Amino acid sequence: MIQVVPDACRKVADYLRRHPIPEDVEDQMLPSVSPELAGNYLFLLVAICHQTTPQGNPPPPPLVGTVAGVSRKGWDYLSAKLQEVVTTSQELLTPSTWATVTGPDLTAIFRDATNGERLSDPEGRAGLVRDMGEKMTAARWTCLHDMQNAVGSRVAELLPALAQFHAYRDPVQKKSLFLLSLMRNSKLWDFPDPESLGPPVDYHEVRGHLRLGTVQVVSDVLEGKLRSQTEVTPEEDLAIRRAVFSAIMRIAEELKVTPSQMHYLFWNIFRTCCKREETHCAACPAGCGLVQRYRPLTVHSVGPASCPFSPVCSSAGQHLKYVEHYHRTDYY
Repeated sequence: MIQVVPDACRKVADYLRRHPIPEDVEDQMLPSVSPELAGNYLFLLVAICHQTTPQGNPPPPPLVGTVAGVSRKGWDYLSAKLQEVVTTSQELLTPSTWATVTGPDLTAIFRDATNGERLSDPEGRAGLVRDMGEKMTAARWTCLHDMQNAVGSRVAELLPALAQFHAYRDPVQKKSLFLLSLMRNSKLWDFPDPESLGPPVDYHEVRGHLRLGTVQVVSDVLEGKLRSQTEVTPEEDLAIRRAVFSAIMRIAEELKVTPSQMHYLFWNIFRTCCKREETHCAACPAGCGLVQRYRPLTVHSVGPASCPFSPVCSSAGQHLKYVEHYHRTDYY
């Protein structure tokens, strides 16, 4: 159906050796609350972080808005808006409140004064939050730290514990791995087995690796669905994301860096320089929003600054490029 291309992974890794791979750092600040509530903030945030820039025909409007005078989109708006709200309403970070959350509650939290109500499927998201609240309450856990104290501090122990929550049931563990990465990078947790922390693959990375050629579609049926943006099956979705997961793991191993470092590098570059409709194959525009620590990768031996992967990408300069597969889910 889809497979990893080892030679392409090696080619990408060899090209990346010209610069040190930056440490994985989370640019989003935590709210001004206790460490226990900060962990709950991340637990809640990641649980509802999916399909913020949804696909469709026509696609629903993306989640956008302004927080603290800055226009934001998708994850950036979701995280900043929730941070703003919980700083003054800390009860939103308690399992007892989660157990009673409704769709209209979430709609109100993420409503923007200018753009209005853009949060998709608020009822479905509220169901995920209620499930968290009910199960946390049943276990007598008031915060995520209580779960850690009960099951252990190893990634290998925490992943199965998180899987009991409906929001974190994804077989590829996108939200679970993302949450643990955030907990570590925010200095809330540390793990004795960091090598077990794989990359939390999201749609930006799927799109980017399809274009890079580090994964290759070998099914005509799946190829047709990708090109026509026909919805894939749950089995096809898992196969695609598992292949991308394996490609990132292989590149991280080649470079002797952590999978989390590679995730942050790929995620930041693909969401900025390799968007669905806009790519920086030839040159990065003046307003390129790539995070500063990855900017050195845009400098090449010849030509202007451009997408870091332009010299090794099988899609660079091509008119027809892959877009991530279409699949309605709350996994990512």
